[in-house]
Amino acid sequence: MMIDVTYYERLDSRSRHTYDVIVADLRSMSPRILADGVDEDMLQDILRNRPELFYVSQQFAVAYSLLGRSIQPSYLYPREQASQIAGELARKVEEVVRERINDHQSDYDKVLVLHDYLACTAQYDDEAAAANDRMVARDPRIAESHTVVGPLLRGKAVCSGFAKAMKMLCDRVGVKCCTIGGTASNVMSSGPHAWNMVCLGGRWHHVDVTWDNQFSMNGDIPNYGYLNVDDETMSRDHRWDRSLVPTSPDDPYNYFRMNDSLVDGRVQLERLLKDRFDTEEPFVLFKVKRDSPFAQKIGSDLNEIVYKAASQCRYTRLSGFRCESIPEQLVFDIQPVYH
Repeated sequence: MMIDVTYYERLDSRSRHTYDVIVADLRSMSPRILADGVDEDMLQDILRNRPELFYVSQQFAVAYSLLGRSIQPSYLYPREQASQIAGELARKVEEVVRERINDHQSDYDKVLVLHDYLACTAQYDDEAAAANDRMVARDPRIAESHTVVGPLLRGKAVCSGFAKAMKMLCDRVGVKCCTIGGTASNVMSSGPHAWNMVCLGGRWHHVDVTWDNQFSMNGDIPNYGYLNVDDETMSRDHRWDRSLVPTSPDDPYNYFRMNDSLVDGRVQLERLLKDRFDTEEPFVLFKVKRDSPFAQKIGSDLNEIVYKAASQCRYTRLSGFRCESIPEQLVFDIQPVYH
């Protein structure tokens, strides 16, 4: 069954009212919130998709009384400090929008710009990633990398921080976006993970800023292996509860489709590389179609293809190149060294 709405949009009126009340109570930093009818999915969605609640700890105490079940949230900052940080965040968001977003950009352009901003201005915080739940819940310095404060104000984040910042920025520019929680595994790490889905042209696409940050060889050049991909592509190395999020059956706004760099043969790749080398592009990103016979040959043939493409250039010469890849996605990043 296709789902094209977010978790919140699928709630019935009663559950949506409960959700709204909890958000309002958290915004006012209430010490105790009545929580009858609240389940773990609702709490997690609030924490993921209300990035303005950066001051709320990830851990809640649960209490029972004659009034019913209640949750007792803890807060990372005193009220005055939280208000001060909220002001800093608002100014930073307006700065990003003012400097990078304009009325002529499509929603695709806006997502690309915001993806690049986060991937290139924030570093992955290994210390925060290694911290246990207790440290994340109680130490604001560690917790900030799990919230919008880390990437937008401190320049460092873990996956949840990147995803929440992307959500906040997309909300500001009017692009429909939600944050997803699940697990993921690659050559660098394995375990709980967070990323986004964005709605472009009425179609939902997955966006993982964290992995495009981590798979980048150059901090100034993001990767695009996880920019606007569909469910089938994402599921190669990500897992999530599909009943809680929109469905993405295809990816018409995938980065490689939009930039004519989705290849299925040697000749096509040689032509792409030659054209980019002719203009001395600092990097060439491309993706190989998984269902093409070429997908089985790209690993062994790439070196020969790169130099053959370079030999066809009239004025440009290569002395070498670097290559980074995302094997699960058949994405390759060629960084040529020109004479």
